[in-house]
Amino acid sequence: MKIVSLFMILFLLAGCEFFGASGDSDGGNGGDRNSESSNYSIIGNVQKGPFIIGSNVTIQALNSSLIPTGQTFSTQTTDNFGSFSLALELGSRYVEIMVSGYYYNEVSGELSDSTLTLRSVSDLEQGKTININILTALQAQRLTKLVQAGSTFEAAQEQSLTELLDVFNIPSNGVLNFDKMDITGSSTSDGILLAVSSVMQQDSSVAELSSELSTITTDIASDGVLDNSSVKDSILTSSYNLHMLDVETNLKNRYEELGQAYTVPESFRDFIDSDGDGVINVNDTEEYGVEVFDYVCGRTEQIKDQLESITGKSCHHLTSSDDLKDIEFLSLWDIGITSLKAGDFDGLTGVTVLDFRRNQISTIEPGTFNGLSSLEGLYVSQNQLTDLPEGIFDELSSLELLWLWGNQITDLPEGIFDELSSLELLDLGENQISTLPEGIFDELSSLTTLGLFSNKLPQAEIDRITNEINALGGVSLHIYNQVPD
Repeated sequence: MKIVSLFMILFLLAGCEFFGASGDSDGGNGGDRNSESSNYSIIGNVQKGPFIIGSNVTIQALNSSLIPTGQTFSTQTTDNFGSFSLALELGSRYVEIMVSGYYYNEVSGELSDSTLTLRSVSDLEQGKTININILTALQAQRLTKLVQAGSTFEAAQEQSLTELLDVFNIPSNGVLNFDKMDITGSSTSDGILLAVSSVMQQDSSVAELSSELSTITTDIASDGVLDNSSVKDSILTSSYNLHMLDVETNLKNRYEELGQAYTVPESFRDFIDSDGDGVINVNDTEEYGVEVFDYVCGRTEQIKDQLESITGKSCHHLTSSDDLKDIEFLSLWDIGITSLKAGDFDGLTGVTVLDFRRNQISTIEPGTFNGLSSLEGLYVSQNQLTDLPEGIFDELSSLELLWLWGNQITDLPEGIFDELSSLELLDLGENQISTLPEGIFDELSSLTTLGLFSNKLPQAEIDRITNEINALGGVSLHIYNQVPD
């Protein structure tokens, strides 16, 4: 009898366990969590620019209707690349990941002054890498609405991706899921992420950015279409005003500071609408290619700034020589320039005067003055030049005045002045010149004034140069006050 009773008790306990396992285990959250948990390992990066170390990461499990199951986990980013990782045991494959923290602003080149919150709704079965970014944040609410309206997760993910990219006039063919994109990557998709992230940021504060993110996500949640005309206009304006080269330079500098080499995604510029006409650069005319953007934006910074000031245009809208050809006088006096490079004056075909006095210029690249056929006055006095490259003046056929006094020039290459047939005044005073090539002034048929005062010319050299200048005839030579070694 005791044995029968024992078997009855064991049977009843087994029955209770069976029926209990088949019931709702979501604790009233309305979910359909799997009866068995699975182990997942998540790794990822949080990027606007990259979030800083210590940003708070919260992961909550979602059921197949993307409703929270009640399981939550917390961690933090572990470095200034925005990296995080976590091993989880979950009863669902779907998660929402929310991150709040400070980030590197790729547009301004500074850390944000307040925290930003980004999120992602993701399927862990699609791979353990889950990146959180502007696009995942904009997509999350629309994706959730579609799933809860009956779509599969994959269908909702694809549809919401297409709809969101359409807001920025970007085609979705072949684009990776947003949570697989990475601004440090090299794919077309990575370029799209950086483009949208930069356009959304532009010159907005964190509060303004958060507000616009919220407005877009709410607007597109029900039908996937952005109806807010003010936000549409804001996106076009931000695209128009975005300095792409600054974004690229800022990110390169940031990652280099963190000890990591960085290459901008090649396609980044393709997905900006730089003329604000509703057509991204890759689908617009060829004038918005990379080479043209660097036509002005890639010049020495102070020169770029001055050209922007004169024309009233941002550098990436100065896309041809038509924007520059009417500039006649370019004053770059005492603004901290340390070097001049080839291309700095491309397109300035009408410039007659360049004034670089009182900077700290120590080098001038070969070809810097090429194409300046109208230049009549070049003022490079009171800088830190020690030498000049061969041929630097060869295309300055109209040059009449060349001021090089007050540098530290020690010698000059043979033939450097041979193409300056219009030169009337050449001032090389207050340098460190101790010798000059024979006949260096012979081709200066228009020369009337030559300054060589306060150099280090020995008497024998002074005598030779004086004889050469006298042979030219009609030249006033100033060669006094030589300073011996």
